[in-house]
Amino acid sequence: MSANKEYTARGHSGLLIKHLTETLTLGLVVPADKEEYAKLERSLSAHFARVGRSNFDDLSSWVLLECLEKYRGGTKVDWAEVLRAADRIRHRITRQHARERALPNANVTVDAAAPSPSTAIDLKSLLKKLPRTDLIIFHGFYLEGKKAADIGEQLGMSQAQVYRRLSDVRNMLVHQLR
Repeated sequence: MSANKEYTARGHSGLLIKHLTETLTLGLVVPADKEEYAKLERSLSAHFARVGRSNFDDLSSWVLLECLEKYRGGTKVDWAEVLRAADRIRHRITRQHARERALPNANVTVDAAAPSPSTAIDLKSLLKKLPRTDLIIFHGFYLEGKKAADIGEQLGMSQAQVYRRLSDVRNMLVHQLR
């Protein structure tokens, strides 16, 4: 497959079908009927097209992981289940992008974080790796002293999600600083 074709929605849907059928534990087989295969490929292509090129890999890997989790949970995985998983994940990605677009244009930058006194630890570069949402949560909670509920309301997420993302940021910082 050419490099260009891999980065199209149809090319990525073909790759996902191939990867799902190569995962032998799932027991999925490529539809023998050409029309059925084309319909499956078109359906997956529509999901890929809606999330955009930058999210092709996320959608593919999350669909594969969700199918494996379903299988491990005792659910039989078929192509209909794959399409439902792709739809759920596409919606998740779309909601995340909508939340990020709705973020205030607050002047939250990494410069607001106190520089580390140690030259061996560059906190600024670590914080620059964070997604904008996580940076806003980190800045609001630790530097502005906002409550998680207030940050969640501002970002359109639950208080539990804010705490989970704060935990992820703390874990990343601890891991990087060791």
